[in-house]
Amino acid sequence: MQMLSALRLAMLKAAEPAFARSFNPTATTVGTILLKHGVSFCVPLYFLDSLREDSQARHVQSKDELLRFAYGVAGTVGQMLRPVLGAPVQAEPYAMALGVAMQLTNIARDVVEDAARGRCYLPAQWGADSQIVVRPETDVQRRHAFAMLERLLALAEDFYAYAETGLHYIPSGNRRAIRIALVFYRGIGRKILREGPSQYWKGRAYLGKLEKWSLMLGALLFPKTHAASSMRDVVACDLSHLRGVPGFPA
Repeated sequence: MQMLSALRLAMLKAAEPAFARSFNPTATTVGTILLKHGVSFCVPLYFLDSLREDSQARHVQSKDELLRFAYGVAGTVGQMLRPVLGAPVQAEPYAMALGVAMQLTNIARDVVEDAARGRCYLPAQWGADSQIVVRPETDVQRRHAFAMLERLLALAEDFYAYAETGLHYIPSGNRRAIRIALVFYRGIGRKILREGPSQYWKGRAYLGKLEKWSLMLGALLFPKTHAASSMRDVVACDLSHLRGVPGFPA
């Protein structure tokens, strides 16, 4: 993904105060919220750049490109929603991580549908071949393709675990909804893993009503968190290459 130039960044920084005075009501509202809560305008602009880049057929080449994409189209959304939810700026890395985790789950769930649109987000670096991933004809091919899904969902699990450690920053009125969204998305990935390669290519994974109720009750009655320091180290390692992306949380 092409990085924003230093000149463009300087122009964006100079334009930030004017953005909040836009004659477009939506832009005015967004600009006011972002300025008030210290979210850089680079974040929504990077989001839009990422969506534009993803409007064409693509085959992700590496884990770095995968995470850059997930941050661009979903991690940025977490950053922008953070002030809307009433969470302080300290919550921004966790909000970003939750967005990335959810996007990785989406990718794992939608491999076949994405391929029909000319997109393969499983990295070629991992040995992904879009034809084999979509229609594995032998047990060996199925195991190979599913191993990449397992790798992808293990990466997502790191981000869910880290995001979970930052939920306490969200005011109680919104915290439950975000926790439930987290466990639902996480539950889809875990269901994919639980059902294995014998079921994956039979149809898109989804959670039934009983599964949702079970996950929701578990999340609300028995919330669990992981050691923040260890998960921070894992996620920081995964994302070390993104430190130069405009708007990426420090």
